[in-house]
Formats: sequence, structure tokens, C-alpha cells
Amino acid sequence: MSKRWSKLGYIIATSALMIASTSFVGCSAKTEAAEVTEVEVEAESSNEISVFGQIETADAEEIYIDFPANVKEVLVEEGEKVTAGQQLILLDYESYKNSIEIAGVEKQLNQVNMQDGLQEIGAISTEINALEKEKALKKSYLEDSNYQIQTLEASLQVKSDKLKKLQEDYIAEQELVEIGASAETKLKEMQLEIDALEVEKQNITKQIQSFKESTQLEVSKLEASIKSKQDEKTQKQSNNTRAESKENLNVQMSDLNIENMNTKLDKSYLSENYIISDLENAIVEEVACEKGSYIGSNGPSYCMKLLDANSIQVVADVPEEFIQQISMDQICQVIPYYDNTQSLEGKVVRIDERAIKEDGEVIVKVYIELTEQVQEIKPGLSVDVIF
Repeated sequence: MSKRWSKLGYIIATSALMIASTSFVGCSAKTEAAEVTEVEVEAESSNEISVFGQIETADAEEIYIDFPANVKEVLVEEGEKVTAGQQLILLDYESYKNSIEIAGVEKQLNQVNMQDGLQEIGAISTEINALEKEKALKKSYLEDSNYQIQTLEASLQVKSDKLKKLQEDYIAEQELVEIGASAETKLKEMQLEIDALEVEKQNITKQIQSFKESTQLEVSKLEASIKSKQDEKTQKQSNNTRAESKENLNVQMSDLNIENMNTKLDKSYLSENYIISDLENAIVEEVACEKGSYIGSNGPSYCMKLLDANSIQVVADVPEEFIQQISMDQICQVIPYYDNTQSLEGKVVRIDERAIKEDGEVIVKVYIELTEQVQEIKPGLSVDVIF
């Protein structure tokens, strides 16, 4: 049975069952049948619509670390509520801080080199050869034979095969549920497992993409460095007097490098050695790293996701046949499943410009803002929305 019954349909179906039951009572049930008929007529004249909805947050924040760091401690758990400034993860990235200091020293050395005279052309050629070897090594990381890529793709294939099998089992289980040969709880458990596998596939795909992008960026940087050195060599061969200008360029590159490295630390969710919450009121949706893991060495690493608890909204699944009866700023009632005696007022703030198909039914997503905040309302809860 679809979870998105209109209230009108529910009343009519209930009335029909009541009428059928009176046929076994005899003439004494005629009055009851008449009353039921009146209820049915009244229901048919009602314009009230009841649809399924779910509590979500309009805003969320994904936290990434794009510099090498070691996770020393994870201080929160998934589903935990956090506030602004609260410490979430303790990091150790002293080696990265040291690399910034080293880059600063290298800049000073470049400035000194401008006073030390010209480098030998042979020394520059040696540097170019070293950079070429490093570039060739980095390029090999992008080949399909690369161990890390093969490992990730093999893991992705395993997850895909497992997901395909589970989806087939889910369809079979659905048929058993429809004929009453199995419980819906097992179907829900299988759906949760399918959702988890899809998330794992997405994470592995992101890892592969992130690894390739960061490696390609390193190759591009090496190519830029090689070109710079080759230009320097040509300049020294043609006119050694231009060496000082090249050293000035190296100083500028050092400045950019240091600025880029410092920018990676200049994030609103970083404070000293901690990842903190930069949202006033948030919920930890997902923690993607654990104590002892090494992150950020091969590009940005996904650490966690925070839901902005101040952006709570209701997302209602309105069947296509009722969407014309929904309008912007329309007032509606939200009935939470955990307490169907409670009625919360909401207002339509957005209607999707597209229709989608879910569970064999074409629906339009309608976004509703609650006019009052209720502490018990949490993301993921199910509700009925009455228009």
C-alpha cells in the first residue's frame, strides 16, 4: 500500500468497509448504512489532502581537510547535537605546519640566491631531469594499473555487485510482502542496507576522483615547474643578466605557495588543532573518519557532515493529481507520527519545478516551513501533511 494516501481516499475506503459489514447484520443495520453513506458523501465533497512528509534540514555543511593530518580523537558521534565552537575532531598536523615554515625558509633562500650570482646551466639541467622523473612517476599514478586505483575500483565493483544482488532480493521480498508471505520489517531492513551500500559506492567514487584530480594537479604543477626551469636555462644561455629576474619570480612563487598552504588552514571550522562546529545549532549527520586515520595526503578528505538544526523544514510528497491544489504561502497542518494528536502549523515556501517518480508514483516535492519550533521535531522523522 502506498504511504501517500490522501485523507479523502482513506475516509472513502473506511466508509466502504463499514457499509459492507452492515450487510451481515440485517434490516436493523439500515440506519447505520445510511449514516455511513452520509459520511461518504461528506468525504467526497471535502477538498482536504493528506500526504506523506519527512523532516529534513534545508542547510548542511560537509567538512573536508585538504592538508595532511592525523586524526587523534573523534569527540562526537553521529546523531549528536552540537553548538557553535564545540570541538568535534582533534587533529595532529604539526608536519604540515613545519612544511609551511620550511616554505618560508625556502623563500628566504631564494632571496639570498639573487645575491649569490648565477647558477651553472648544468645544475639547472639536473633539476629539470629530476622534475621530469617525478612527473613521470606522478603520471604513472593515473594509469589503470596503479595499485591504489585498482584497489579502490575493485572495492567499488564488490559494492556494486553486492548492491545489485540486494536490489534483486529486495524486489523478490516485495512480492512476498504483497502476498503476505513476509513482514515489512525485513523489507525496511533491506532498504537500509541498500541505502548504506549506495553511500559506500559514492564515497569510493569520490575517493577515486579525488585521488586522480589531486595527482593531475601535481602533474600540472610539475609541468609548470619544468617549463619555468627550462625557460631559466634558456635565459641563462642567451643572457645571464636575466638570472636575477628569474630569482625574483621564484620568490613570488614561494609567496603564492605559502599563501596557498596558509589558506588551507584558514577555515571557519578549524580552531588550533580541532575541527569545530561553525554552526550555531547543528546535528552530526555523518562521521567519515576514525581515530588513527591519516587524511588529506592525496587531496581533500571528507571528514563529517553537519545538519543545520536551525533550518528544519518539512518535505511533503504530493501526488501529481493534487499538485494544482497547492500554492506558495499556503497554510497547512503537520501531524508527526510520534504523536498524531499534535498538530503543527506550516507554510509552503517552495514547490519543485519538476516531478519525480518514487515507489511507482509520480510526485512533486513541496517544502514547508514550520511557523513554530518544536524540540521533538528532528530530521528524519515522518509526518502527515494536511492541506
